[in-house]
Amino acid sequence: MFVELDTRHGDGLTVTLEWDRDTGHTQIVVHDIEAAREQLVSRGLEVTEIQDFPWGRFVFLKDPDGNGWSIQQPPGI
Repeated sequence: MFVELDTRHGDGLTVTLEWDRDTGHTQIVVHDIEAAREQLVSRGLEVTEIQDFPWGRFVFLKDPDGNGWSIQQPPGI
């Protein structure tokens, strides 16, 4: 399943949610990985350090139910 939420009300932000049915893993695409990680950590979540890959910058975490989440900033953003 793939869902894109366009929240362009002056900030130019688009959040993309992608869910892998086989793994139960959900991915969120953001424009600022540092800000996203900082916000999650400030709310007490255990989040990995930012990891750089050719296909983007990522952080990973699990929600209270044990579901895996990744947050990606695509290359060039």
